[in-house]
Amino acid sequence: MKNLRDYNFVILGSTGWIGKNFVEVLSSLNLNLFLFSHKENKTFHIKNKKFQTSKIDNLQLLNIENIVLIDLAFPTQEQILKLGNKEYSRQLNSLQEIKEKYINENQISHIFVSSSGAVYSEGNLYSEGKLNQEKFYTKYINSNDTSLDVLRIFACIGPHYNKTGEYAFSSFMASAQNGNPIKINSMSHVVRSYVYIPHIVTFFIENFINERKEKKQTLDAVQQVLEIRELANLISEVHGVKVIDNLDLNKVSSKDVYSSKDNKFIEFLKSKNINHEITKKEIISSEIY
Repeated sequence: MKNLRDYNFVILGSTGWIGKNFVEVLSSLNLNLFLFSHKENKTFHIKNKKFQTSKIDNLQLLNIENIVLIDLAFPTQEQILKLGNKEYSRQLNSLQEIKEKYINENQISHIFVSSSGAVYSEGNLYSEGKLNQEKFYTKYINSNDTSLDVLRIFACIGPHYNKTGEYAFSSFMASAQNGNPIKINSMSHVVRSYVYIPHIVTFFIENFINERKEKKQTLDAVQQVLEIRELANLISEVHGVKVIDNLDLNKVSSKDVYSSKDNKFIEFLKSKNINHEITKKEIISSEIY
């Protein structure tokens, strides 16, 4: 079993909601963290503890050994509409060049990558970029003494959740925390595979410290598949607000499905005696501030 304190943890995308969960847990273990954000140096606080990031352009200046790379840095799909295809591609390629240069010039002990369920779809810059990222890291570990974990995320909840995100969960939580009814505007079944972000961090730690036969592990980060009305009802119970939904699902056949039937992540949680269902406890810990 590896000793975590023997390693240096480089977190790319440390200021995102997944990144902050990694920072919170790993810093609580008094590990050596090197934090990077995309466009600029940033300062943020978690539980009154101050953290400082460096711009990812400065990654090449980092001179350390025994490196564990946690790659959470990737422009979101929403940025395609905001930036346009050309600029989005430019930023994506620039970011990838920085990562490639760094790992090619350093010996990396282990790599963790947050990928996306979007890799199962086609014809989108985001999905193609995520798939190319997986292929790049796979090629790297095949010629180096490095292990790789890839978790494909569909939808997530948890601490440090993005309060400005245009997602059902953030919209529902923002309304409920303000004491307002949760309004469901969708006119179809909307099905998502959810994962609780702290469980991703647990997965990372457990799979890194324990000896393993396989160099690469890829799986869908799926705990529970929920229709958004099920999610809305769970949030409404926690905050004591109503759900306003004028749609009769029994009369609707159209579906918006973004989910997976991969149960490997659930099996992992069960092996650690962790409940895989999304409960009130997870909802409360995900409150938006």
